[in-house]
Amino acid sequence: MGNHKKRSHRLSIGKRAWQRVLLLVTFFCWLPVAHAGGAAELLTATPFEAGVAVVGGSYAFTHENYLIEGTKILQRLHAPAIFVYLTNKYQENYPDKDADLFGQPKTLTELAASPAYSQVFQMQFKVYVITTLTFANGDNIFGAAKSQRDVAASERAEIYDLAKYLYATYKGSHKIFILKNWETDWFGLQAYDPSRAITSENIAELVNWLQARQEGVASARAESDDPNDVAVLHAVEVNRPLDWLEKRLPRVLNAVVPAIGADMITYSSYDATTQAPATMVREFHAALDGIDRYAPDPLGLGRRRVLISEYGLFENEHAFAENDWRLHAVLNTARDWGASGAFLWQLYDNECKPPDGSKSPLAAEPGDPARPEDRNCRGLWLVKPDGLESVALNILERYWKR
Repeated sequence: MGNHKKRSHRLSIGKRAWQRVLLLVTFFCWLPVAHAGGAAELLTATPFEAGVAVVGGSYAFTHENYLIEGTKILQRLHAPAIFVYLTNKYQENYPDKDADLFGQPKTLTELAASPAYSQVFQMQFKVYVITTLTFANGDNIFGAAKSQRDVAASERAEIYDLAKYLYATYKGSHKIFILKNWETDWFGLQAYDPSRAITSENIAELVNWLQARQEGVASARAESDDPNDVAVLHAVEVNRPLDWLEKRLPRVLNAVVPAIGADMITYSSYDATTQAPATMVREFHAALDGIDRYAPDPLGLGRRRVLISEYGLFENEHAFAENDWRLHAVLNTARDWGASGAFLWQLYDNECKPPDGSKSPLAAEPGDPARPEDRNCRGLWLVKPDGLESVALNILERYWKR
């Protein structure tokens, strides 16, 4: 009898608690739903993009401004996404060849507004991945003469101004601009030595620098009311995630990425995608899963916040069958995993040597004795020096003709 009473009492309390839960659920269902912002909506609505980089190749075919020549080719091929550089070293990346299409810019905003970049940003491309280095700091952030506070302030201001300009100028275009830095692991190491760890001093300075960039973009987006007809996003780039995931060598993935809360993570993927066929897909998956595990997701993008910013085929160093397999494997793996895109490095190979074996030229035109031939290049190309297209184009075009 006594046990029965206690049991009934417990059941009545549980019933009242359940009723309170139902009331709370009903109440909150009537509250306004917080929708994802415009940048998130625009990115998640965009299909997986197979893009191509255009920067600093060893050869060219015309005397036109190098940036314009390359982007016109991709426009003619109907590529929907492109990867370019927007930095204080614009003349090194894109020889102007007496075209006077850059003017004398002193800031990223002035450079973005130049005739060259204005023309590119008005082309039909929907997604622009942009390696961005400020005039204020460039890549000179380690042990700089100015304080880290000054580095952060000047970086934040210049990136903010650029993002505000892009929002205002391309409103209604439904374009997505992804501002990123370049291969942060190599940058943090200040060397191409994967056996080393990034120092704690360099990690602290990377965090200071990249946080400022994220704050600049986020502030511009908020002040522009995060529209759904144009988006500017900030990404931190990793390029050696497997060093941390498999060897526990301090890298950007574990020491920098969690501290930034960047909108996106770009992955220059050679540590995985150049591996032998027997291991490549497995290691690529491991890297992507590791990035997903360590990267915050402030915009609620899920796996779409990850983008493969670089992979290359080295077409002259492998047989046709392997190049064909590797390109399919990279694109299929990235797409099926859920990444937002993958970008081929690049339109014209930048690792060619001229016939006499001297230093690689830049944008050498037909008739220039320093201009490389196909056999002088590694094969990082969509278009070869002889003007023929690489094995990649037919595969990429399947993603472009939707």
